[in-house]
Amino acid sequence: MEEILKIYRTAEVSKRIQDNIRENRCCDFEIAFVDEKGCPISCDEVAVKQISHDFKFGANCFMVDELETEEKNAKYEESFAKVFNIATLPFYWNSLEPQRGKPRFDKDSPRVYRRPAIDKLIEFCKKHNIEPKGHCLNYEPFIPDWAKELDFVEYKKALENRMKIIAERYADEICDFEVMNEILQKKNWETEARKDVKWSFATARKYFKNNKLIINEGNNVWDDHLKGNDQYYDLIKENLNHNVPIDGVGIQGHLMWGTAESINPYNLWSFFEKYENLGLPLSITEVTIPSVFNDKTDGEMQAEILKNVYSLWFGIKGMEAIIYWNLIDGYAYGAQPGDMSVGENVYRGGLLNFDGEEKIAYKVLGKLINQEWKTHFEGKTDDKGRMTFNGFYGDYEICFRYNGKVIKKRITLNRNHSQSNIVCR
Repeated sequence: MEEILKIYRTAEVSKRIQDNIRENRCCDFEIAFVDEKGCPISCDEVAVKQISHDFKFGANCFMVDELETEEKNAKYEESFAKVFNIATLPFYWNSLEPQRGKPRFDKDSPRVYRRPAIDKLIEFCKKHNIEPKGHCLNYEPFIPDWAKELDFVEYKKALENRMKIIAERYADEICDFEVMNEILQKKNWETEARKDVKWSFATARKYFKNNKLIINEGNNVWDDHLKGNDQYYDLIKENLNHNVPIDGVGIQGHLMWGTAESINPYNLWSFFEKYENLGLPLSITEVTIPSVFNDKTDGEMQAEILKNVYSLWFGIKGMEAIIYWNLIDGYAYGAQPGDMSVGENVYRGGLLNFDGEEKIAYKVLGKLINQEWKTHFEGKTDDKGRMTFNGFYGDYEICFRYNGKVIKKRITLNRNHSQSNIVCR
């Protein structure tokens, strides 16, 4: 890993990353200040503050209100909301509907570890102005025992009914849904028929008529690309050619699996250059950056890897989201809480320690998202009441003084809306 980090430290790579960020995440904006009649007004004191990102930074929220103490739960919630604007919600079939016909939607549903009730998580997202994302509608490793006993015809009817009832309750609440996950990992699927991409997306579209339907795949895609085998790309391309309604491409980023070469910046740029040809939004859906290397814990290396790969991913033109996986150490899949010797816990890939305290990597990510990649400045208009600046896409608060009053306005600036008139009243 150290050899890969040396490449990121070179001036050539650093410049290319920063140039990509400026080219693909920023543009020149113009704000015009006018009175109620539309006449220009000059302002000498204008504070421009970006308050949110157009880009989506997130994590799964599987541990909301799941920790041992109120103090740890409060730390978790605060740390989540301070950095992230999107959250992955667990729609795993086996934990959402362990008893047929009795889905765990309501807040007071029986508790299941790492699977809070969906209504509770929707409430959490609304409280902190976080966008919820659904994961995942058809994913065979997590089907309930009762569904395993059905013949294939009845199984498909049950799966379609699952999509129907989720859509009836959440299609208006949640924009993005991952429809299928890890299709190419054969160990996850008992039968080829159950991973029918065309049927899954067509069925989802029947009920999620206006939602973004996403396909997702694991870390295998990175090493496959290095071997000249882009089977995930080919799978998506073939389905798009047959008008399968795939709206977005998800790729996992669990960096403890696969080769270090897979995050060589030149290999990543080659990978995304190809996948952008699909013409679909890209997301890194499940990021884990370990802090254990060769059996030694190294928080500084975790932080440096995070800064480099996040910066590179953020600068990719087709990218729309980067979603970390487990925010806190000690509660990962395949282990009991706090047991750091088994399952994914061994990698210590969280951004918070088991006690909820911020790791170096969390602080680095917070600085990138809330400082380096946000636009804040003070200035004044020209004599025609205009202010121009280069900034990141997102929502802005504009604070200025007019007729002896301090006025605050909120505006949205992005690649489709780079100019805005502010009426001073």
